Amino acid sequence: MEKARKGEFGELPIEVPRDRKGSFEPQLIPKHQTHWAGFDDKIMSLYARGVTVREIRSHLEEMYGTEVSASLISFVTDAVADEVKAVYLAIGITMAGESALCVLDALEGDG
Repeated sequence: MEKARKGEFGELPIEVPRDRKGSFEPQLIPKHQTHWAGFDDKIMSLYARGVTVREIRSHLEEMYGTEVSASLISFVTDAVADEVKAVYLAIGITMAGESALCVLDALEGDG
């Protein structure tokens, strides 16, 4: 049986095994829960570590047994793009061969 669970940034279809006796207890999403709290945080955590959209899709399918569209992942990551802060560093080498931090600058937005 396929159902949709709502994340912070969209819906995610999941497959639930049929259970005629009612003895199945879901481990990831409790019964009657429609919102998958924290799922978007998992996507953002992977993305922040430099994991590609393709790798995120593969990881989520492997870990949770559900297919996530590239557009959902992009929607989640784009939704926080305004909060991203880019930090630029300029490192120089002194005449003595030691490294030195020359510039440290932080920019808001598109980074």
